[in-house]
Amino acid sequence: MKEYLITDSRFKLIVIILVLMWVGIMIFFYLKADEVTKNPCSVCAKQMQKEVVCSIGTSGYINQRTFYPNFSILDDTPGYNP
Repeated sequence: MKEYLITDSRFKLIVIILVLMWVGIMIFFYLKADEVTKNPCSVCAKQMQKEVVCSIGTSGYINQRTFYPNFSILDDTPGYNP
């Protein structure tokens, strides 16, 4: 009978650890992609280390949002009083 250096229980443990690491990395990538798709201007402001102004046109009005490097957001719509 052959003897292996890695027993069945150790092999299963190594496989479980590797699968958990892979799942963790995939969750991390999903969360980063979700952040970039929901708020790309905020990520841009953080990378550039200065404020970024994004304009969004909705229902005939142009809404402007100012994004700051500390992930704070200021909504300013010039000339529009709801």
